[in-house]
Amino acid sequence: MMDKKRLVIVGCIVMDVVVLIVYIVLLILKLNRTVILDVNVVPNVAKVMIDGTEYASGVYKVYPGEAEVEIKADGFESKNLNVMFSNHNITKIYDYLMPNQDNLNYYSEHEDDAEALKKIGGDDALKMLKIISIKDVLPIVDYKYGGLNGTSREIVINESYECETYFCLTAIGNFENENVVKNLIRAKGYDPADYEIKYEKR
Repeated sequence: MMDKKRLVIVGCIVMDVVVLIVYIVLLILKLNRTVILDVNVVPNVAKVMIDGTEYASGVYKVYPGEAEVEIKADGFESKNLNVMFSNHNITKIYDYLMPNQDNLNYYSEHEDDAEALKKIGGDDALKMLKIISIKDVLPIVDYKYGGLNGTSREIVINESYECETYFCLTAIGNFENENVVKNLIRAKGYDPADYEIKYEKR
């Protein structure tokens, strides 16, 4: 009777040891399958969410496969990406976020992030920064006549309608033609082709 009990106990112990060994082997195999993820996102406050885990800029080990990636930060338009983490090379997430309407001056006020944005975003980001920075010089006002009875002409950002470019501009006043408006924008160092311009008579 005692021998049977001992056999049962020994059998249970052996089974537990086998399960433990299998678990350790599977864990080692899984760890050996990790791949390198290199994250570099702007602004530096941005977070990268992958399968519920939060990453900042840096180098990490992750498991291979396809995953939904969300890049987000307060005051910025978030981005969603579909990324394949490959065994054969380092997976890089180099990306940037653009500020929302309430945070447009962010990059002009944070030089380090602006420099990083230029490197990560390239020409597209440089153009976007230039388009955004016109906000600092608007409205552009030109008084056609002096005195209290003078009529003003101004160019302002219009957020009430959608356009193809990042900013829609409205030229308000009695402009002789479109070239006058474009020349005013050009004189401030901006390319009028970057903006969609509508005209309103004062």
